[in-house]
Amino acid sequence: MHQINEKWPPLTVEARVDTGADRSSIDEMLAEALGWDIDGEKTIKSVNGRKIREYGKGLVTIEGVKFHMVTTYADRSKMSHPVLIGHDVIVDLLTISEEE
Repeated sequence: MHQINEKWPPLTVEARVDTGADRSSIDEMLAEALGWDIDGEKTIKSVNGRKIREYGKGLVTIEGVKFHMVTTYADRSKMSHPVLIGHDVIVDLLTISEEE
């Protein structure tokens, strides 16, 4: 595969905020399209039990705050939103807001 190193225009994606979710998640195809690398695997718990999922990070901006979001990759194609913002990111955003 030949890759061209060009800067992509900003992409806006709607995310679902879930205060009951421990970790954030992004659709694996979206993460791949954005060029996010796989950094490893994590065991996550869900309503269906425990699963091992790949995870990585990518640069995002939420409400004007730009940061590298660590998130697990999942098939979210049948979900209402391609990104789920969980407790891990919510706490980080609150901490950043308090520091400002």
